[in-house]
Amino acid sequence: MIDITSLFVEVIAKFHPPDTSSNDFPTEEVAFSTGVSFPDLTTIEEFVAQYQASKPKVFKPVDVWVGNNYYTLKSKEDLIAKVKSHFKVPENVFQTKNKVLWPNCIASVYGLNGSEGNTGLTASGTTFDPWNTMGAAVRVGEYFNGLGGKHVFVKNLANGKEVKVKIIDNGGLPEACIDLQALPASKLGVPDTYAGGPGGKIDVSVSLPGSPLTVDQQLNSAFEYIKIKK
Repeated sequence: MIDITSLFVEVIAKFHPPDTSSNDFPTEEVAFSTGVSFPDLTTIEEFVAQYQASKPKVFKPVDVWVGNNYYTLKSKEDLIAKVKSHFKVPENVFQTKNKVLWPNCIASVYGLNGSEGNTGLTASGTTFDPWNTMGAAVRVGEYFNGLGGKHVFVKNLANGKEVKVKIIDNGGLPEACIDLQALPASKLGVPDTYAGGPGGKIDVSVSLPGSPLTVDQQLNSAFEYIKIKK
């Protein structure tokens, strides 16, 4: 037999969530969950704590308060997204460590004073547009041996500034590990007076972004980050 009273309470709770301006949150008696594995759950903070403690093998859909908003988390991926935004977890927490290609090398810079004679296409087929592209070039062999089309992080070792660029071309000074276009170079703090050639060089480190962790690894890593931050 259907318990009409319980059904009515659940429907009311669904369409009229409690006032989050107070400190009184709903309990199991006013159920606003959909198969929730933690019936007394009220906030994302409580969910994280209980989830981390129990480590359930099966994720059941659950309704939670995230800040002042009410969400249904249907999967681990939903949980990751809310944890990431609510706790301001940085992107690198969800991936393996960056792979350092060159810890200390020279980056040549071109395009700060315009196209500098290059008005054609890059090796990737895109139009050379140094002030509107977060692009860079590497040596021909490295471009065709796997770096072409990939993104890398470039850090200016003099000031600590870092940018993410896409390898779209090949070339640069013989002694340079990477050839930066004008836009990323300017974001690294290179003066506009620099041009390509001997004057346009800075010391940098270059790294490949890490690979995404598995879903469970992402959750564990995010929870560990939150614990450290607190």
